[in-house]
Amino acid sequence: MSDGELDDACLANAVYYAHCDDPELGYRFPADEARAARPRRL
Repeated sequence: MSDGELDDACLANAVYYAHCDDPELGYRFPADEARAARPRRL
């Protein structure tokens, strides 16, 4: 597993668990937050 794949997996888990903690937020808020926090790759 590459570093990028590991980062993606960790990010996916964080979004999933954030949604599980508060499903009323829907999917857009966690997805937007994740997109904003994701480091840019070259």
